[in-house]
Amino acid sequence: MITVFFGGASSGKSDLAEAFALSLDNFPIKYLATLREENNQENEDRIREHQRKREGLPYETLLTPTPEEGMRFLAQCQDKTVLLDCLGVMVANTKFTYQHEKSTFVERPNASVCEEIIHYLDELNNTSRHLIVVTPDIFSGNCEEAESSQNYMHLLGDINRKLVKKFNADFVEVKAGLPLAHRCEGKELSNFLKGFQE
Repeated sequence: MITVFFGGASSGKSDLAEAFALSLDNFPIKYLATLREENNQENEDRIREHQRKREGLPYETLLTPTPEEGMRFLAQCQDKTVLLDCLGVMVANTKFTYQHEKSTFVERPNASVCEEIIHYLDELNNTSRHLIVVTPDIFSGNCEEAESSQNYMHLLGDINRKLVKKFNADFVEVKAGLPLAHRCEGKELSNFLKGFQE
Protein backbone atom coordinates (compact mmCIF):
# COMPACT_ATOMS: atom_id res chain seq x y z
CA MET A 1 0.00 0.00 0.00
CA ILE A 2 1.34 3.42 -0.98
CA THR A 3 0.07 6.72 0.38
CA VAL A 4 1.28 9.96 -1.21
CA PHE A 5 1.25 13.34 0.56
CA PHE A 6 1.53 16.15 -1.99
CA GLY A 7 1.89 19.86 -1.32
CA GLY A 8 3.83 23.06 -1.77
CA ALA A 9 6.73 24.32 0.33
CA SER A 10 5.78 24.70 4.01
CA SER A 11 2.32 23.22 3.32
CA GLY A 12 2.60 20.79 6.23
CA LYS A 13 2.83 17.71 3.99
CA SER A 14 5.78 16.23 5.90
CA ASP A 15 4.10 16.79 9.27
CA LEU A 16 0.91 15.08 8.09
CA ALA A 17 2.86 12.19 6.54
CA GLU A 18 4.73 11.69 9.81
CA ALA A 19 1.51 11.82 11.84
CA PHE A 20 -0.05 9.24 9.53
CA ALA A 21 3.01 7.00 9.83
CA LEU A 22 2.75 7.14 13.63
CA SER A 23 -0.97 6.29 13.46
CA LEU A 24 -0.15 2.97 11.76
CA ASP A 25 1.46 1.76 15.01
CA ASN A 26 4.24 -0.28 13.35
CA PHE A 27 7.52 0.73 14.98
CA PRO A 28 10.24 1.64 14.39
CA ILE A 29 9.27 3.65 11.31
CA LYS A 30 11.97 3.68 8.65
CA TYR A 31 12.46 7.33 7.67
CA LEU A 32 14.14 7.55 4.26
CA ALA A 33 15.76 11.00 4.14
CA THR A 34 16.74 12.16 0.65
CA LEU A 35 18.28 15.58 1.34
CA ARG A 36 22.08 15.78 1.48
CA GLU A 37 23.79 18.41 3.62
CA GLU A 38 26.80 18.96 1.32
CA ASN A 39 28.01 22.18 3.02
CA ASN A 40 24.68 23.88 2.29
CA GLN A 41 23.47 25.91 5.28
CA GLU A 42 19.84 25.99 4.11
CA ASN A 43 19.79 22.21 3.70
CA GLU A 44 21.48 21.73 7.07
CA ASP A 45 18.87 23.96 8.74
CA ARG A 46 16.00 22.04 7.12
CA ILE A 47 17.51 18.72 8.15
CA ARG A 48 18.02 19.84 11.76
CA GLU A 49 14.45 21.16 11.95
CA HIS A 50 13.02 17.84 10.71
CA GLN A 51 15.26 15.92 13.12
CA ARG A 52 14.14 18.15 16.02
CA LYS A 53 10.47 17.42 15.22
CA ARG A 54 11.12 13.66 15.20
CA GLU A 55 13.23 13.64 18.37
CA GLY A 56 12.00 11.06 20.86
CA LEU A 57 9.65 9.46 18.31
CA PRO A 58 10.05 5.88 17.00
CA TYR A 59 11.84 6.73 13.74
CA GLU A 60 15.01 5.21 12.37
CA THR A 61 16.54 7.57 9.80
CA LEU A 62 18.29 6.14 6.73
CA LEU A 63 20.02 8.45 4.25
CA THR A 64 18.74 7.53 0.77
CA PRO A 65 19.40 10.42 -1.66
CA THR A 66 19.07 8.14 -4.73
CA PRO A 67 17.42 4.80 -5.55
CA GLU A 68 20.85 3.19 -5.79
CA GLU A 69 21.66 4.24 -2.23
CA GLY A 70 18.15 3.33 -1.08
CA MET A 71 18.44 -0.23 -2.38
CA ARG A 72 21.19 -0.89 0.19
CA PHE A 73 18.61 -0.52 2.98
CA LEU A 74 15.83 -2.54 1.35
CA ALA A 75 16.17 -5.50 3.72
CA GLN A 76 15.81 -3.17 6.73
CA CYS A 77 12.41 -2.06 5.37
CA GLN A 78 10.95 -5.57 5.39
CA ASP A 79 7.38 -5.47 6.76
CA LYS A 80 7.94 -1.95 8.15
CA THR A 81 6.14 1.36 7.80
CA VAL A 82 8.43 3.35 5.52
CA LEU A 83 8.31 7.13 5.05
CA LEU A 84 10.21 8.58 2.07
CA ASP A 85 10.71 12.34 2.36
CA CYS A 86 11.03 13.82 -0.22
CA LEU A 87 10.50 12.19 -3.62
CA GLY A 88 11.19 15.48 -5.44
CA VAL A 89 14.66 15.65 -3.91
CA MET A 90 15.40 12.01 -4.80
CA VAL A 91 14.31 12.67 -8.39
CA ALA A 92 16.59 15.73 -8.60
CA ASN A 93 19.53 13.84 -7.06
CA THR A 94 19.06 11.07 -9.62
CA LYS A 95 18.51 13.28 -12.65
CA PHE A 96 21.34 15.75 -12.05
CA THR A 97 24.55 13.87 -11.27
CA TYR A 98 27.78 15.62 -10.32
CA GLN A 99 30.88 14.70 -12.32
CA HIS A 100 33.92 15.51 -10.21
CA GLU A 101 36.39 15.31 -13.09
CA LYS A 102 34.45 18.04 -14.93
CA SER A 103 33.30 19.91 -11.78
CA THR A 104 29.81 20.14 -13.21
CA PHE A 105 26.35 18.57 -13.07
CA VAL A 106 25.20 16.33 -15.93
CA GLU A 107 21.51 15.93 -16.72
CA ARG A 108 20.32 12.36 -17.28
CA PRO A 109 17.45 11.54 -19.69
CA ASN A 110 13.99 11.52 -18.12
CA ALA A 111 13.14 8.02 -19.33
CA SER A 112 16.06 6.31 -17.59
CA VAL A 113 15.57 8.28 -14.36
CA CYS A 114 11.84 7.50 -14.34
CA GLU A 115 12.53 3.79 -14.84
CA GLU A 116 15.08 3.77 -12.01
CA ILE A 117 12.81 5.61 -9.56
CA ILE A 118 9.74 3.50 -10.37
CA HIS A 119 11.75 0.27 -10.05
CA TYR A 120 12.97 1.38 -6.62
CA LEU A 121 9.48 2.37 -5.46
CA ASP A 122 8.16 -0.97 -6.70
CA GLU A 123 10.80 -2.85 -4.70
CA LEU A 124 10.14 -0.70 -1.64
CA ASN A 125 6.39 -1.18 -1.93
CA ASN A 126 6.78 -4.96 -2.22
CA THR A 127 9.11 -5.06 0.79
CA SER A 128 7.44 -2.68 3.23
CA ARG A 129 4.12 -3.08 5.00
CA HIS A 130 3.11 0.50 4.18
CA LEU A 131 5.00 3.02 2.05
CA ILE A 132 4.35 6.72 2.60
CA VAL A 133 5.77 9.14 0.03
CA VAL A 134 6.09 12.91 0.42
CA THR A 135 6.25 14.74 -2.92
CA PRO A 136 6.28 18.47 -3.71
CA ASP A 137 3.86 20.61 -5.67
CA ILE A 138 6.27 22.41 -8.00
CA PHE A 139 3.68 22.95 -10.70
CA SER A 140 1.82 26.03 -9.46
CA GLY A 141 4.70 28.52 -9.66
CA ASN A 142 6.49 30.31 -12.49
CA CYS A 143 6.29 28.38 -15.77
CA GLU A 144 9.08 30.39 -17.42
CA GLU A 145 11.81 28.04 -16.21
CA ALA A 146 15.05 26.89 -17.85
CA GLU A 147 14.81 23.81 -20.06
CA SER A 148 16.48 21.59 -17.45
CA SER A 149 13.93 22.73 -14.83
CA GLN A 150 11.07 22.07 -17.26
CA ASN A 151 12.48 18.57 -17.89
CA TYR A 152 12.61 17.95 -14.14
CA MET A 153 9.03 19.14 -13.67
CA HIS A 154 7.78 16.84 -16.45
CA LEU A 155 9.71 13.94 -14.94
CA LEU A 156 8.31 14.44 -11.45
CA GLY A 157 4.81 14.82 -12.86
CA ASP A 158 5.20 11.53 -14.77
CA ILE A 159 6.40 9.74 -11.65
CA ASN A 160 3.53 11.12 -9.55
CA ARG A 161 1.04 9.91 -12.18
CA LYS A 162 2.63 6.46 -12.21
CA LEU A 163 2.27 6.27 -8.43
CA VAL A 164 -1.49 6.48 -8.90
CA LYS A 165 -1.87 4.50 -12.15
CA LYS A 166 0.71 1.74 -11.61
CA PHE A 167 0.56 1.37 -7.83
CA ASN A 168 -3.01 2.58 -7.14
CA ALA A 169 -1.56 4.87 -4.48
CA ASP A 170 -3.81 6.89 -2.23
CA PHE A 171 -3.18 10.59 -2.91
CA VAL A 172 -3.59 13.38 -0.36
CA GLU A 173 -3.02 17.04 -1.20
CA VAL A 174 -1.97 19.22 1.73
CA LYS A 175 -2.57 22.97 2.04
CA ALA A 176 -1.95 24.95 5.22
CA GLY A 177 -1.62 21.70 7.13
CA LEU A 178 -5.04 20.44 6.03
CA PRO A 179 -5.52 17.30 3.92
CA LEU A 180 -7.67 16.91 0.83
CA ALA A 181 -7.88 13.29 -0.31
CA HIS A 182 -8.05 12.90 -4.10
CA ARG A 183 -7.92 9.12 -3.74
CA CYS A 184 -8.48 7.28 -0.46
CA GLU A 185 -9.00 3.52 -0.63
CA GLY A 186 -7.01 2.47 2.43
CA LYS A 187 -8.92 1.95 5.67
CA GLU A 188 -6.04 3.29 7.79
CA LEU A 189 -5.86 6.51 5.77
CA SER A 190 -9.65 6.93 5.86
CA ASN A 191 -9.64 6.60 9.65
CA PHE A 192 -6.72 9.04 9.93
CA LEU A 193 -8.45 11.67 7.80
CA LYS A 194 -11.67 11.46 9.82
CA GLY A 195 -9.87 13.39 12.56
CA PHE A 196 -9.73 16.41 10.25
CA GLN A 197 -13.45 16.34 9.46
CA GLU A 198 -14.63 16.88 13.02
